[in-house]
Amino acid sequence: MFCYQCQEAYKGRGCTERGGCGKDALTSNIMDLLIYTVKGICTLSTLMRDNNIGVDNRVNKYVIESLYTTTTNCNYNRENLKNRISEGLKLKMELYNICVSYNLAIPPREEILWASNINDFSAKASIITADDNEIHSEERAMKEFIIYSLKGIAGFMYNAMQLGYNDLGVHTFMQSIISDLTRKGVSRDEWLDLLTLTGQYSMRTIALLDKARTEKFGHPEFTTVNLSSKNRAAILVSGDNLRDLKELLEQSVNTGIDIYTHSSMIAAHAYPELRKYEHLRGNFGGSWSSQREEFPAFHGPILFTGNYIIPPSIELSYKERMFTTNVAGYPGCKHIQADHNGRKDFSEIIAMAKEFRAPASLERGCLNIGFAHRTLTDITSQLLSSYGVGDIRRLVFIVGEDGRSSARTYYTNLAAMLPKSSILFTAGDVKYRFNKHRFGYMNGMPRLFDAGQIEDTYSLIEFILNLKRTLRVKDINKLPTSYFVSWYSQSSLAILLALLSLGIKGIKLGPTIPPFCTEDMFKVLSKQFALQLITTAERDSEHIFENSFEYEQIPDYND
Repeated sequence: MFCYQCQEAYKGRGCTERGGCGKDALTSNIMDLLIYTVKGICTLSTLMRDNNIGVDNRVNKYVIESLYTTTTNCNYNRENLKNRISEGLKLKMELYNICVSYNLAIPPREEILWASNINDFSAKASIITADDNEIHSEERAMKEFIIYSLKGIAGFMYNAMQLGYNDLGVHTFMQSIISDLTRKGVSRDEWLDLLTLTGQYSMRTIALLDKARTEKFGHPEFTTVNLSSKNRAAILVSGDNLRDLKELLEQSVNTGIDIYTHSSMIAAHAYPELRKYEHLRGNFGGSWSSQREEFPAFHGPILFTGNYIIPPSIELSYKERMFTTNVAGYPGCKHIQADHNGRKDFSEIIAMAKEFRAPASLERGCLNIGFAHRTLTDITSQLLSSYGVGDIRRLVFIVGEDGRSSARTYYTNLAAMLPKSSILFTAGDVKYRFNKHRFGYMNGMPRLFDAGQIEDTYSLIEFILNLKRTLRVKDINKLPTSYFVSWYSQSSLAILLALLSLGIKGIKLGPTIPPFCTEDMFKVLSKQFALQLITTAERDSEHIFENSFEYEQIPDYND
């Protein structure tokens, strides 16, 4: 195996025997084979579209699900992955036959021509998996950067599609780019153009997901979320799929059990259509990266609706209480499949919950959430008034994912060291590094605004763009803002590219340079986008006022 798609890559280079995420070598290779299959399908679907031949929506669904399946901490079930490849080979043959019937010039690429049966997958997977030397070639690294970012976008699109929202333009773009990456000779200039374009489609996708969620569940509102547990049996929901949570809440009404959110799912409490359920009791635990330490104390069943799975330890196993759904999977765990109408039956999980005692309380208190774009728009005038008199001098945005690296204490320290004249905005699991710190208030406003899950960075972007319009600033980099992106896996890469596509300069990335990004590539990114690597919390907190501007130079925002 060779895998370096997440921040836990061994020695910052790549995992060769077992993934830092816990997947074994064969599972990793099978994932590579699934992406190999996707490349063949995308090359054929793009060829068809280029010749004005319609492409079945099954192709779009397959590509999105397959990309999302291979994201870090999502699916460890090798048999499930093999079955997905078999499905893909059948779909690829259908597309191939259509292309032949139209006499199209099919590229003689191995990704298209390969066909096999499930018994040969392991052997093929070991052949197509790159070795250490090949994968660190610049061209391969450039392509992988794009592929990993597309995986992040696929996760966002998957959740939008689950809610009945779709965008053919995003599918067409993604499949076209994947097809393009199968050819040789991608230059640095082409790569930079592709990065910007990918960022634009990342932005388009998180906007679609925001639209889907707000129209289905209402606009997030300021909400105080309970962190302590009640004395009732309960189910814990992890991942990022709000549709699953809604179905579970509906099916568990008046059953005598409570529902708790975990990690990124805490954002669900801010949506009116979810918050109305009284048995949506609170949030259990912290970041996804702490689940091994925290899940033994929950006692009841745990439902994974997406990625964020860490293999449970043998000593304190809770595997028998784990359930998966959607593209998530783990060997030996019950998988909840949707019926032909897209509905899921959670009765088995509900019944199991009744057999267990109430979860232990890991902590007490509460957290404030729900600062999405509508709420942030409402406080813009108040914030600018404080800025105008000098009480607030900087708006600091820390977004992205958390992880297990000790280097991530940087974000805890950075947030604590920010001057009192700064306001902090966050989205994603990185917030668990500092969201229990007492930041206090500034002129009646909290100094910490939590917008939600990592895809809710869209709300922060909308707020930034509204601020730019209100202050009549032509250059977004003239705003009194500082940006920090904590990357762990593919979704944070997609968010990073969305920010870069807006022309934002000087983003600080951490805790490390992505292992698939060579030193020369990072220099190119630094030159093109002024992308920087974090240094120390002390130094970076001291320099947040660099490139600032005076409020008096800006026309009165009330004019």
